[in-house]
Amino acid sequence: SSQADELILAEEKQKEGRYDEAINLFLEVFKKEKENPKGRYALIKIEECFTQAGKKDFLDFSKKELKPLIKEETELYVVLFELETHQLYNMGYKDNAMNNLKTILKKYNYNTEIEKQTLYRMGAFCLDLYNDTLSAEKTFDELAEKYPDDELLTYANMLLNEERYNKPNAKKIEQVTGAAKAEEELLSNNPNPFNPTTIINYHVPENSLVTIKVYDVLGKEVAELVNEEKISGKYSVTFNASNLSSGVYFYTINTGKYSAVKKMLLIK
Repeated sequence: SSQADELILAEEKQKEGRYDEAINLFLEVFKKEKENPKGRYALIKIEECFTQAGKKDFLDFSKKELKPLIKEETELYVVLFELETHQLYNMGYKDNAMNNLKTILKKYNYNTEIEKQTLYRMGAFCLDLYNDTLSAEKTFDELAEKYPDDELLTYANMLLNEERYNKPNAKKIEQVTGAAKAEEELLSNNPNPFNPTTIINYHVPENSLVTIKVYDVLGKEVAELVNEEKISGKYSVTFNASNLSSGVYFYTINTGKYSAVKKMLLIK
């Protein structure tokens, strides 16, 4: 269908770094498909392009182009509200960002996905923006109590620098590789801390499709570095964070049989 073609074209423009063209194409898809998952995906991609391009005017763009298309009492409105929160975070407006998250929990908590993402982000904010470990632990504890097996707890552990919660995917890594130290070999980056580039080294134990993605502290994808079939062996890829702000980032590897996640620090 033409919408599918437009999406593919938009994704290609984004990969090539032609962000303005990508934003316009994603916006066209969003306008036509906003009631469907495709439209939601296009909306998320628009904000991703603003972040990757280092553009600072997403809030104006949202007010003019996006908000008028969305009814307030809908999940899609919450998605846009979260994207605006992410931009506030990127620009360092920490109180506004935190207030948005509190509003989501109080007013727009429509399902478990919204609740757990918001709780995780509030905990991450407490640490990353306010350096408030006690409040972060309290928020992450609430998340762990309600969603004990959620993968977000893996990220919470990493932010707290301790194994406070059970890691849902740790078993998977050990089971497949049969060695506790295998995770170290699967994924590492150097230098760490870094500015603005670092080299991510990774090991593929057997031929498989490999994806490596980078997420910021709020769990938003900021880069896809690898997405292709690889034969077994050792590889490396460079991550350039020149458009991103200082702080903690996570990078993940997924292959057919295992996944791993690590933390790195960008200091500008």
